[in-house]
Amino acid sequence: MQENLSNLFSDTRGFIVQPARTWILKECDVNKDIQIEPMAQLTSINLQINPAIRGFRSYVKRIDDKAFYRFEHPVNPTAPVSSAFESLRKDVKIDKDSFSL
Repeated sequence: MQENLSNLFSDTRGFIVQPARTWILKECDVNKDIQIEPMAQLTSINLQINPAIRGFRSYVKRIDDKAFYRFEHPVNPTAPVSSAFESLRKDVKIDKDSFSL
């Protein structure tokens, strides 16, 4: 991304586009996909809970010929990219059976 922006602005010396490790991550979604039967998507509901009450979203997503039920939790770290990702690695627990923050 940094290289693409530098090319877009013809910034060969790094005056306009700072190194990506110094960028501030404002928001991102942490998600988990659970594969479901393709026909199940016809009866699955889309759901969104208010972010003020530990919000999350869930919906069916098609990837190629498969269907997945996706759970998303929006996160607003407002921290440098390097420390924000490190914090997410520690705080978010995703394994084959669970998804928690």
